[in-house]
Amino acid sequence: MVYVHFSRPSNNAKLIEVQSKLGLKKGNVLRICDTRWVCRYKNCESMIKNYSSILEFLKNEVEAQVDKDAIEAIGILGQIQNCAFLLELLY
Repeated sequence: MVYVHFSRPSNNAKLIEVQSKLGLKKGNVLRICDTRWVCRYKNCESMIKNYSSILEFLKNEVEAQVDKDAIEAIGILGQIQNCAFLLELLY
């Protein structure tokens, strides 16, 4: 779900803007591949590195409530701020 949201060019460009404002290196959210564990590892690594910028972007999107992306952002925020998600991501 996170990958799909940021695979849109406009959202990805905004994510890069947030990353630069936060002083982070440019990074992308990677797609998960069901059969390749290396891809899953890289996806988790990418989420950890970009977590703060992803949160910032999604919160800004919810506040702006410009289009249907705000509803999707609310759902993603609810999932990635969940303790279970964070524990699974880190361990």
